[in-house]
Amino acid sequence: MRKNVTIGLSPVEFIPLAEETGLIDALGQWVLRTACQTMAEWHRQYSEFDQISIAVNVSGRQFLTPASLSTIGAILEETGTDPARVRLEITENSIIDNAPHSLPVLEELRSHNLRLHIDDFGTGYSSLSFMKKLPIDALKIDRSFVETMKTDPISESIVRATIALAHNLEFSVTAEGVETAEQAQRLRQLNCDSAQGYYFAHPMTSEATLERLLHSRSESATA
Repeated sequence: MRKNVTIGLSPVEFIPLAEETGLIDALGQWVLRTACQTMAEWHRQYSEFDQISIAVNVSGRQFLTPASLSTIGAILEETGTDPARVRLEITENSIIDNAPHSLPVLEELRSHNLRLHIDDFGTGYSSLSFMKKLPIDALKIDRSFVETMKTDPISESIVRATIALAHNLEFSVTAEGVETAEQAQRLRQLNCDSAQGYYFAHPMTSEATLERLLHSRSESATA
């Protein structure tokens, strides 16, 4: 008897191939549409979840494709999704490597009332004079700095400086790759606005995520 086998692939394994073959555009559209449909359905069914946002990564190739802009707007309208509840995450390198193109694209995306976050911040070569012009909402500190905060004083200094920079530019800041309670506590002490990582949850299906949200709602109601 054959058994069903699920094979997990990291995005670092399939995204480069999808970009190389041109499949990233269709894949990106499918991901955004599925995410928006799921969140819109949750909002319709559970009014207490109407402030929940969803984050979707945008690849460098998508960011450079003019058709992606109109597609994003069409998907938001098609699914009835509140754009303010959608966070598009674009890597620092995608923005900086294409600086002349980036600003008008970000402004166009922002015109849809989408939230824009710079992903993997600290791994590129951002110019502060350029950064202050960007119409973004948040910076995301790369996991490489978070995971070495305890053992490398320079990493912690970079995390602290990024948080201060973000707040001075009136951006919020999220730490990636949080895996321990100690890391989470230190980030709170450094006034980091939010964090994500395996300490909070491993990747889950939409069904498992909804179950967890409903469970949290029940616990709050009985507390």
